[in-house]
Amino acid sequence: MAIARADKTKAPPLRKSLPLFGLLLAAGLAFSTSGKGESLPTGAKVAAGQATVSTAGSSMTVKQTSDRVALHWDSFSIGQGNSVRFDQPSASSVALNRVIGADPSVIQGAWSANGRVFQLNPSPSGNELVEEN
Repeated sequence: MAIARADKTKAPPLRKSLPLFGLLLAAGLAFSTSGKGESLPTGAKVAAGQATVSTAGSSMTVKQTSDRVALHWDSFSIGQGNSVRFDQPSASSVALNRVIGADPSVIQGAWSANGRVFQLNPSPSGNELVEEN
């Protein structure tokens, strides 16, 4: 008959493990991108039409001056507490946003427009096509 025996190796005392746990937790929080003010679209380039992009704090405004515009972005994510506003000439205006970077888009903040806005992100797990109106 076999008898199972418990491993007699002692676990390290909890008080010695807490500083390491705190260090790992702090490192994880430092690399988190879900917090307020940490994420707005980057690398805008106007591919067709006319528009300007400005950022003030946690807000970005895309001022579209032609009825149709196409923009290429290195990344297009909006972090929690951030906002992106498309200021367009009319309700029938169209903005196409193509993400050319490798990262998927994560929209946790606000995205608004007075016309039609499309986002195309072909990266794996990206938002393939999103419309905001």
